[in-house]
Amino acid sequence: MSQQSRREVDLGIIDQTFPEGLHICHVFNDDKERNETLGKFIEKGFEAGEKVAVLMESITVDELLGALDDNGVNTDGAEKHFFIRAMDVYCPDAKFVPDDMLKRFQMHYEAAMKEGFVGARAVGDMSWALSTEAETELIDLAEYECRLNEVSCPCTTICSFDARLFDGGTIMDMLSVHPYTIVRGQLVQNPLYVEPNEFLAELRARVAA
Repeated sequence: MSQQSRREVDLGIIDQTFPEGLHICHVFNDDKERNETLGKFIEKGFEAGEKVAVLMESITVDELLGALDDNGVNTDGAEKHFFIRAMDVYCPDAKFVPDDMLKRFQMHYEAAMKEGFVGARAVGDMSWALSTEAETELIDLAEYECRLNEVSCPCTTICSFDARLFDGGTIMDMLSVHPYTIVRGQLVQNPLYVEPNEFLAELRARVAA
Protein backbone atom coordinates (compact mmCIF):
# COMPACT_ATOMS: atom_id res chain seq x y z
CA MET A 1 0.00 0.00 0.00
CA SER A 2 1.54 3.30 -1.04
CA GLN A 3 1.82 6.24 1.35
CA GLN A 4 -0.53 8.18 -0.93
CA SER A 5 -3.32 5.59 -0.68
CA ARG A 6 -3.24 5.24 3.09
CA ARG A 7 -6.14 6.41 5.23
CA GLU A 8 -5.80 9.55 7.30
CA VAL A 9 -6.13 8.70 11.00
CA ASP A 10 -6.64 10.66 14.19
CA LEU A 11 -3.98 9.69 16.73
CA GLY A 12 -5.75 11.51 19.57
CA ILE A 13 -2.52 13.35 20.40
CA ILE A 14 -2.88 16.59 18.44
CA ASP A 15 -5.69 18.13 16.42
CA GLN A 16 -4.40 16.85 13.09
CA THR A 17 -4.67 13.66 11.06
CA PHE A 18 -1.77 11.63 9.68
CA PRO A 19 -1.40 8.77 7.17
CA GLU A 20 -1.87 5.43 8.93
CA GLY A 21 1.29 3.44 9.57
CA LEU A 22 3.35 5.97 11.55
CA HIS A 23 6.05 4.53 13.84
CA ILE A 24 6.20 6.69 16.96
CA CYS A 25 8.46 6.80 20.02
CA HIS A 26 6.88 7.80 23.33
CA VAL A 27 9.24 8.43 26.26
CA PHE A 28 7.27 9.10 29.44
CA ASN A 29 8.26 10.08 32.97
CA ASP A 30 5.27 9.02 35.06
CA ASP A 31 2.21 6.79 34.94
CA LYS A 32 -0.20 9.71 34.53
CA GLU A 33 1.56 10.88 31.37
CA ARG A 34 1.60 7.34 29.97
CA ASN A 35 -2.07 6.68 30.71
CA GLU A 36 -3.31 9.98 29.28
CA THR A 37 -1.29 9.81 26.06
CA LEU A 38 -1.87 6.15 25.32
CA GLY A 39 -5.50 6.42 26.41
CA LYS A 40 -6.19 9.03 23.73
CA PHE A 41 -4.38 6.95 21.10
CA ILE A 42 -6.29 3.79 22.01
CA GLU A 43 -9.64 5.59 22.21
CA LYS A 44 -9.25 7.01 18.69
CA GLY A 45 -8.48 3.52 17.43
CA PHE A 46 -11.69 2.21 19.00
CA GLU A 47 -13.71 5.09 17.52
CA ALA A 48 -12.25 4.65 14.04
CA GLY A 49 -13.09 0.95 13.87
CA GLU A 50 -9.46 -0.16 13.99
CA LYS A 51 -8.23 -3.27 15.77
CA VAL A 52 -6.06 -2.18 18.67
CA ALA A 53 -3.22 -4.27 20.10
CA VAL A 54 -1.84 -3.19 23.47
CA LEU A 55 1.25 -5.04 24.68
CA MET A 56 1.85 -3.99 28.29
CA GLU A 57 4.62 -5.00 30.69
CA SER A 58 4.81 -2.51 33.57
CA ILE A 59 1.05 -2.51 34.12
CA THR A 60 -1.46 -5.37 34.10
CA VAL A 61 -4.36 -5.57 31.67
CA ASP A 62 -6.86 -4.91 34.46
CA GLU A 63 -4.85 -1.91 35.68
CA LEU A 64 -4.61 -0.56 32.13
CA LEU A 65 -8.34 -0.90 31.47
CA GLY A 66 -9.02 0.76 34.82
CA ALA A 67 -6.69 3.63 33.90
CA LEU A 68 -8.44 4.02 30.54
CA ASP A 69 -11.81 4.16 32.31
CA ASP A 70 -10.41 6.78 34.69
CA ASN A 71 -9.34 8.86 31.69
CA GLY A 72 -12.82 8.74 30.18
CA VAL A 73 -12.09 6.07 27.56
CA ASN A 74 -15.07 3.82 26.85
CA THR A 75 -13.63 0.31 27.10
CA ASP A 76 -16.87 -1.50 26.23
CA GLY A 77 -16.02 -4.11 23.62
CA ALA A 78 -12.34 -4.16 24.57
CA GLU A 79 -12.45 -7.94 24.28
CA LYS A 80 -12.59 -7.51 20.48
CA HIS A 81 -9.12 -6.06 20.67
CA PHE A 82 -5.81 -7.42 21.89
CA PHE A 83 -4.63 -6.63 25.43
CA ILE A 84 -1.82 -8.88 26.59
CA ARG A 85 1.48 -8.96 28.47
CA ALA A 86 4.25 -7.74 26.18
CA MET A 87 6.66 -10.54 27.10
CA ASP A 88 4.23 -13.13 25.77
CA VAL A 89 4.36 -11.51 22.32
CA TYR A 90 7.90 -10.18 22.01
CA CYS A 91 9.57 -13.16 23.70
CA PRO A 92 7.20 -16.13 23.67
CA ASP A 93 10.16 -18.52 24.02
CA ALA A 94 12.18 -16.22 26.34
CA LYS A 95 14.32 -15.04 23.41
CA PHE A 96 13.63 -12.03 21.21
CA VAL A 97 13.90 -12.79 17.48
CA PRO A 98 13.33 -9.72 15.24
CA ASP A 99 12.13 -11.77 12.24
CA ASP A 100 9.52 -13.57 14.33
CA MET A 101 8.22 -10.37 15.90
CA LEU A 102 7.94 -8.67 12.52
CA LYS A 103 5.84 -11.61 11.32
CA ARG A 104 3.57 -11.28 14.37
CA PHE A 105 3.24 -7.56 13.66
CA GLN A 106 2.16 -8.32 10.08
CA MET A 107 -0.27 -10.98 11.32
CA HIS A 108 -1.97 -8.45 13.63
CA TYR A 109 -2.72 -6.21 10.67
CA GLU A 110 -3.84 -9.08 8.42
CA ALA A 111 -6.12 -10.44 11.16
CA ALA A 112 -7.69 -7.00 11.58
CA MET A 113 -8.51 -6.88 7.87
CA LYS A 114 -10.02 -10.38 7.87
CA GLU A 115 -12.13 -9.56 10.95
CA GLY A 116 -13.69 -6.53 9.27
CA PHE A 117 -11.78 -3.73 11.00
CA VAL A 118 -10.85 -0.71 8.85
CA GLY A 119 -7.25 -0.72 10.03
CA ALA A 120 -4.98 -1.48 12.97
CA ARG A 121 -2.89 0.27 15.55
CA ALA A 122 -0.61 -0.99 18.31
CA VAL A 123 1.09 0.06 21.52
CA GLY A 124 4.23 -1.72 22.68
CA ASP A 125 5.43 -1.20 26.26
CA MET A 126 9.15 -1.80 25.73
CA SER A 127 9.95 -2.42 29.41
CA TRP A 128 9.95 -6.15 28.63
CA ALA A 129 13.45 -5.68 27.13
CA LEU A 130 14.83 -4.99 30.63
CA SER A 131 13.38 -8.14 32.17
CA THR A 132 15.65 -10.95 33.35
CA GLU A 133 13.16 -13.27 31.61
CA ALA A 134 14.07 -11.85 28.20
CA GLU A 135 17.11 -12.90 26.24
CA THR A 136 17.75 -9.91 24.01
CA GLU A 137 20.53 -7.58 22.93
CA LEU A 138 20.38 -3.89 22.07
CA ILE A 139 21.44 -4.69 18.51
CA ASP A 140 18.45 -7.05 18.07
CA LEU A 141 16.03 -4.50 19.48
CA ALA A 142 17.47 -1.75 17.28
CA GLU A 143 17.29 -3.98 14.21
CA TYR A 144 13.64 -4.68 14.90
CA GLU A 145 12.82 -1.01 15.36
CA CYS A 146 14.67 -0.09 12.16
CA ARG A 147 12.95 -2.77 10.12
CA LEU A 148 9.56 -1.78 11.53
CA ASN A 149 9.98 1.44 9.55
CA GLU A 150 10.04 -0.58 6.34
CA VAL A 151 7.14 -3.01 6.78
CA SER A 152 4.43 -2.79 4.15
CA CYS A 153 1.39 -3.05 6.43
CA PRO A 154 0.14 0.36 7.62
CA CYS A 155 -0.29 -0.44 11.30
CA THR A 156 0.10 2.76 13.31
CA THR A 157 2.42 2.05 16.23
CA ILE A 158 3.64 3.65 19.43
CA CYS A 159 6.69 2.17 21.15
CA SER A 160 6.55 3.30 24.76
CA PHE A 161 9.68 3.76 26.90
CA ASP A 162 9.63 4.50 30.64
CA ALA A 163 12.38 7.05 31.34
CA ARG A 164 12.48 5.84 34.96
CA LEU A 165 13.66 2.40 33.79
CA PHE A 166 15.78 2.92 30.66
CA ASP A 167 19.16 4.62 30.82
CA GLY A 168 19.74 7.78 28.81
CA GLY A 169 21.98 6.12 26.23
CA THR A 170 19.39 3.46 25.35
CA ILE A 171 16.64 6.07 25.11
CA MET A 172 18.78 8.13 22.72
CA ASP A 173 19.38 5.03 20.58
CA MET A 174 15.67 4.24 20.51
CA LEU A 175 14.80 7.82 19.61
CA SER A 176 17.24 7.55 16.71
CA VAL A 177 15.21 4.77 15.05
CA HIS A 178 11.72 6.30 15.28
CA PRO A 179 10.67 8.81 12.59
CA TYR A 180 8.14 10.43 14.93
CA THR A 181 8.13 11.12 18.65
CA ILE A 182 5.78 12.51 21.28
CA VAL A 183 7.22 15.49 23.16
CA ARG A 184 5.24 17.12 25.99
CA GLY A 185 2.03 15.68 24.61
CA GLN A 186 2.72 16.81 21.04
CA LEU A 187 3.52 14.59 18.06
CA VAL A 188 6.52 15.85 16.10
CA GLN A 189 8.71 14.63 13.28
CA ASN A 190 11.78 13.39 15.12
CA PRO A 191 14.85 15.61 14.57
CA LEU A 192 17.06 12.85 16.03
CA TYR A 193 15.93 10.20 13.52
CA VAL A 194 18.74 8.42 11.65
CA GLU A 195 18.21 6.34 8.50
CA PRO A 196 18.12 2.63 9.47
CA ASN A 197 21.19 1.45 7.55
CA GLU A 198 23.27 4.34 8.84
CA PHE A 199 22.20 3.83 12.44
CA LEU A 200 22.75 0.05 12.42
CA ALA A 201 26.21 0.43 10.90
CA GLU A 202 27.16 2.90 13.64
CA LEU A 203 25.68 0.72 16.38
CA ARG A 204 27.45 -2.44 15.14
CA ALA A 205 30.75 -0.57 15.06
CA ARG A 206 30.13 0.70 18.59
CA VAL A 207 29.25 -2.78 19.91
CA ALA A 208 32.28 -4.34 18.24
CA ALA A 209 34.71 -1.73 19.63
